[in-house]
Amino acid sequence: MEYIDTKFKVPIYLDTNILVNYIDNIFPLLNESISFLQTCPFVELRSSHYVKFEFVEVRKIILFSMKVRGTPPLKEERYKIKQTWSIDGHDYSEYSHEIETQVMAELVTISDNLNIIFDDHVLHEKLIVPTSELVLRTKLSREDSLVLTSSVTPQKDQYLNYVVILTLDRQFSTAACTIKSDIIDLFSHPQAGVPQIMNAHNIRCKSGGTIIDLTINDDHFKEQVNHIWRDIILELVKDKNKNDFAGYTYHFGERGDSAKCVYFELPQEHRTLIKSSSLCIIHPSLTNQIIISVPDNDFYWNNDKIINVFPCELDDSKVSFMPQNITQEQLEIIRQKDCLVFYFED
Repeated sequence: MEYIDTKFKVPIYLDTNILVNYIDNIFPLLNESISFLQTCPFVELRSSHYVKFEFVEVRKIILFSMKVRGTPPLKEERYKIKQTWSIDGHDYSEYSHEIETQVMAELVTISDNLNIIFDDHVLHEKLIVPTSELVLRTKLSREDSLVLTSSVTPQKDQYLNYVVILTLDRQFSTAACTIKSDIIDLFSHPQAGVPQIMNAHNIRCKSGGTIIDLTINDDHFKEQVNHIWRDIILELVKDKNKNDFAGYTYHFGERGDSAKCVYFELPQEHRTLIKSSSLCIIHPSLTNQIIISVPDNDFYWNNDKIINVFPCELDDSKVSFMPQNITQEQLEIIRQKDCLVFYFED
């Protein structure tokens, strides 16, 4: 897999329920989605050791019920099972060795197949205080509050300024989205961003498009799910780097020097061209990034005029340049329509 600068990778934090259902493989669209995210070079799958611990207990209950009854327990049955660890006269100890072996193997499968970054964060003080405050200020449970804080503060002195939590918990998703101001207050550290919650029952781009519930079995959606995720990741990459977004490429020029140039259009809301040491161009297929060095002078053109003074406010938002030291194949890639262009300091 080609190296992608972490600046352009979207951290997606997988909640416990996502991993449990991935292992069970009962929702094909969910597993197809996780497979896409795992192989997308612009995605960084994350979770936490806390999620691992929760996964162990959830799987313990599910497998215990499966071995006794042949079916997983209903949600309302789980608390009762945890009180006695017996089902229909069967004690958990009858199956403990089998279940331990299976769950430990499942953890290895998750780690090996998905390459998830499981941050090793014990309950350090940067987690305990904001988690406690979140529990006290809101209706969120202790578990959901810890998911929120640990997704942003994976280690005591490490903060993520951008993270997306993928969950199947409707209640958590709804509650977290309705207490935005409380969450913002808690993540006031300059390097900590407010986590975004993505409900797996309602997957779509913010800008619109097809809505998919990853828990339904629909062959029609199976053909679309990777395309929808590709659009979502492109949107998230742009959102994460919105301050450095320079625009989208468009196709122009079929022969001569014009066919050696790359053309892009500045965003309608910000028609100011900014100086940077490089440009990063990402094809909408999300297969790679191409870094273009920007010399100090005579690089950008607008309406047959060279731009050498920055920042430069343009009436006509269309800009072109002739890249040097790239292959013909790379040139053909970035000359295509709808590549994302970002200012980049390498």
